[in-house]
Amino acid sequence: MKIKTKKLLALFLIFVVFFTVYCFKINLAMIPAVMYRITKDEQWSNELLVDHSKIYALPNFFVRDLLEYGSETSKIKLASDKRTQRKFLLILAENKNFKVRYNVVKNPVADKHILKLLLNDSSNLVLAANPLSSKITLQKIAVCNDLQLQLEIAENRNCSRETLEYLATIPNVSLHKKIASNPNINSKTAYYLIDNGMGKVLSELIKNYSISTKILKVICEVKLQEGEKYFIDVFKHPNINDEILSLFLKSCHLHRLYVASSPQASNQLLSNLIKDRSKFVRKQVAENPNISIENLKILISDSSESVRIAAQKNLDSR
Repeated sequence: MKIKTKKLLALFLIFVVFFTVYCFKINLAMIPAVMYRITKDEQWSNELLVDHSKIYALPNFFVRDLLEYGSETSKIKLASDKRTQRKFLLILAENKNFKVRYNVVKNPVADKHILKLLLNDSSNLVLAANPLSSKITLQKIAVCNDLQLQLEIAENRNCSRETLEYLATIPNVSLHKKIASNPNINSKTAYYLIDNGMGKVLSELIKNYSISTKILKVICEVKLQEGEKYFIDVFKHPNINDEILSLFLKSCHLHRLYVASSPQASNQLLSNLIKDRSKFVRKQVAENPNISIENLKILISDSSESVRIAAQKNLDSR
């Protein structure tokens, strides 16, 4: 009985501690909120807007006061923060400052209802960043000579292929990087970026899983020709095949490791690496499920113990 009583007492004390801390946290939030309501001193609102956990502990009328009388910088920060609650974003979506509304649209937690409220916004920047903006709207404002606007349009997943094609003609690396990462990019625009783009642009293009195997191969050929040794995002691309992987058979050690471990690599391709000078590459080949039993039997007699063990383990699992 004494042991049970002690356990219950310990649990009660833990509960009291946590409850006290929770209440104390809320009280800490209430003090500057009340002071701000009385004094309208920007110092109090800044303190609350920096610590969002305190804002969440406040009643709505306090938050409305802060949003109404707080600085524009504070409102912009609140609008862009992922932790900002939906009810606050709805208020910020009606703010007179377009920069605040722009950050609401860019906030990933803004739902469709909030985004729909801003579809007829007076600011082109807000429209360009809105993921619900139509292709026609984005096409119309793309011709504006405003780089920030064009950057937002190029990033927008609703941007049409024709608009991306037009934006690609504007000589700007940052803009080209945004275009290269957009899944709506067509072959014509991709080839244009390959011919005119820099290394950073091509790196973004490799990360775009919507590009074809043919385009991916051209990018790899260009990068290898330029002497770039360490680009590995290509090995994560779902459209990679033997033809592309074979380009890296005589490349650096890191590339050969990725080829040897690639789930897209065929047995025929892997056969080229069973005699590789690196035991680490040969070990990856031995562990690859696509390697044939015949090749595994060769690797069982490898000079490296780790390769032999990997080959035997793979063979036993067949």
